[in-house]
Amino acid sequence: MATTNKIRPGEIAEQWDGDLTAKMHIHKPGVAGKPGKSMGISVEQILGATKLPEAAAGIETGSVLMLPTGTYADYIECDGGIHFDAEAPELAVLLKSGISGPQFAGFNADSEERSTLGAAVDVLQVLKFKGHYVYRTSTAGMQLIVTDSSGRVVYTATGTVSTDLFATDKAVYWSTSNSVYALTYNNGVFSSGYTGQSVTEMKNVVAVTDKWDLFLYTNAPATLYDPVLKSTSGVSWVGGVAPSGSYIAGCGSKGRKFYLSGTLNLAAGMFECEYDESMAAMSIKLLQPSNTPFTVLIGDRDSSAVYFGVSYPQYRLDVASGVIFQISSIHTSFSSTLTKGYACDDFIFYTPTTAGNKAYISFDGGRSWSSPPEFNAKLMYVYLDVDSAKLITVGSLGSTGSVNSSTGNIQTNLLTMRAADQFTAPRIKTISEGHRFYVKK
Repeated sequence: MATTNKIRPGEIAEQWDGDLTAKMHIHKPGVAGKPGKSMGISVEQILGATKLPEAAAGIETGSVLMLPTGTYADYIECDGGIHFDAEAPELAVLLKSGISGPQFAGFNADSEERSTLGAAVDVLQVLKFKGHYVYRTSTAGMQLIVTDSSGRVVYTATGTVSTDLFATDKAVYWSTSNSVYALTYNNGVFSSGYTGQSVTEMKNVVAVTDKWDLFLYTNAPATLYDPVLKSTSGVSWVGGVAPSGSYIAGCGSKGRKFYLSGTLNLAAGMFECEYDESMAAMSIKLLQPSNTPFTVLIGDRDSSAVYFGVSYPQYRLDVASGVIFQISSIHTSFSSTLTKGYACDDFIFYTPTTAGNKAYISFDGGRSWSSPPEFNAKLMYVYLDVDSAKLITVGSLGSTGSVNSSTGNIQTNLLTMRAADQFTAPRIKTISEGHRFYVKK
């Protein structure tokens, strides 16, 4: 029996390059007993044959179409522009539904301020803890630096920091050679040191109660840690049995729920976990199954949303309601896994590579994407500081991209607020010359 190596469309790795002369196969049915026939049709012919009534009847509000470049009475171009609700009331309601936290619309490029953190060359990460900024650098002897709101250095840890920094409301953690260290703040004084705990391939740390933090690593979480008393307690699971298997990513969220991505109890996907203080036990449930584990899982202890996907953020989970929906995806070819990511409410930062400005940010929960501030050769992390309404960008030292030729490895930009009667159109990059994407009003 002869065999053929048929390839399904979903198995074709190379994406369409926007060539309108590219052809597809179509079939014309036969009539009156005569056989049908195969024909070829180009993308250009399909677009030319598409007829849109002036009133766009039958097309739902929020639908996105690729149309010849122009102005349409019933459509708004997907260019990320800000519009007044009155321009498209139904679309405004749709695009603004589910948005949480302050309505930041973007950043002011002209408000840029650059500074240099001590003698550090590359700044790898920034987060906020107890009203102070905590930075991770690659410079020996000062790999963890704490500053106040004015930028004054108030504490430096001299040890090695081998992983990202993970913050709860009680401590900032990191791992070196599988040993866990913590930065704490008591009576106005910062201190850091070895917790006495060791984990393999630390993924994150989450707070599960006012007293206990939980280390997330390759296997099912097994130890609760109190950073004040430096004491520990074992983890009990509802049903009496810990989940079997392993996971590759973990993150916390607002409300003390936390999330794991991996293959647990023979099921792959994204899982939600929660600690029940009355039962002193952990529960786990599969929220989103998948054929393979999600490689991207980002959130924050103060975030009302968690974002996850394979290679890049594809889905958003609303923590309070448990609703999951697909977001606008950005496809990249730099890496098969996320290199850096941070999210809080509707703000998302992620980069598939720290070499050059290849990062993306979103201020509307992944409905649209844009580029972060222009920066130096390495853009390592972008953090949204809600309290000061500033966007903080860190990376390598230099003046590249500076609007006022300043030099530094830290840059701040003031955030712009979206008015209550405004909405932001989706931002979708064009894929074909002479055409743009438009969203139905």
